[in-house]
Amino acid sequence: MNQFPRFCETQILNSTGDHRSDALRISREVLRSLYRFLERILDSIHRLSVL
Repeated sequence: MNQFPRFCETQILNSTGDHRSDALRISREVLRSLYRFLERILDSIHRLSVL
């Protein structure tokens, strides 16, 4: 599960050039925040299912 953000980052890095560094940085930050959000939801679901 933890390899997912790295995979997305490498995919974005491979598909964009240096001239899009701003868009790349923004999309990476969006990906990271989305991933944290998903992780939080999954954590709470896991805790509920354990209870």
